[in-house]
Amino acid sequence: MEIQKDTHVDSTLPDVSVMSEPQFVAPLARVGMEKIEMSIRVGDLTLPARIDAFVSLDKSDVRGIHMSRLYLDIVKALHDRTNKKDANLSGGIVRDMLAQFLAKHAGMSRLAEVRIGFQLPVDRMGLLSGERGHRLYPITLRGVLNDGAFRLFMSTEILYSSTCPCSAALARELLRDQFVDAHSDKELDLNAIADWLSSEDVKVATPHAQRSLAQVSVELAQPEKMSIAEWISVINHAESALGTPVQTAVKRVDEQEFARLNGENLMFCEDAARKLRAAFDSSDAYLDYSIYVEHQESLHPHSAVAKVVKGVPGGFRVE
Repeated sequence: MEIQKDTHVDSTLPDVSVMSEPQFVAPLARVGMEKIEMSIRVGDLTLPARIDAFVSLDKSDVRGIHMSRLYLDIVKALHDRTNKKDANLSGGIVRDMLAQFLAKHAGMSRLAEVRIGFQLPVDRMGLLSGERGHRLYPITLRGVLNDGAFRLFMSTEILYSSTCPCSAALARELLRDQFVDAHSDKELDLNAIADWLSSEDVKVATPHAQRSLAQVSVELAQPEKMSIAEWISVINHAESALGTPVQTAVKRVDEQEFARLNGENLMFCEDAARKLRAAFDSSDAYLDYSIYVEHQESLHPHSAVAKVVKGVPGGFRVE
């Protein structure tokens, strides 16, 4: 990688960030900017993004970093590439950008970090009808270059439906009692039972379900090869494990299929967290993971939550 020269330095203008000493001499873990507005290239799309960029300030007697240099490096690495169809956001681009951060702060910083947040558009098909819909998935990419070691993390959020196993069992109990009351003095006839089960006169209790969310963060095993295909793979991996991701375009056959899937995938928040844990444990594409699930209860005014991390030394921690 070729280090870009800083062509914007004017030695005739004062720079008090490096010319004056700080009042308190001490290193700083991170110094930089947050919520930088920028456009990025993803697939065939140019997407708006918000970016956080930092370097460590390890030299205690330096007052500040070169904020504008971080910004200009981001422009060169990301925004200026939006017109180049072969310059999709990748692990290599992130690593090179972080290397530029450190090159512009040589002797001051050993660590550089960037977080890139955006909405990834993904087409989704109906469960049975094949109708096409559209989802936006929040994506955050976090890259860290520390003493030459590059690490890359991805975070996203999955929305899904969760039906309570306890509530389902109680609903089945009520259905059984109603069936016994309705047929205790009658001979059992298969067609009559089927008609009874499908009748609107049957006041069947229904288990409660709620829209739920899973926040998943992973550390990628091959950060240099990161691409849009890998982001979608993480999303698909999580949705497949849960079994009941929210739908887009829905015909009646899709709604019925969704009801069936909910019935086959009854889960407490603990079940959802364990499903996701098993899914990400089974893949060698991820060095580490952090999982948070939240079931936004329809029975209660509060949410049920579960958290789990892989337990890698120096990795994600439960907060």
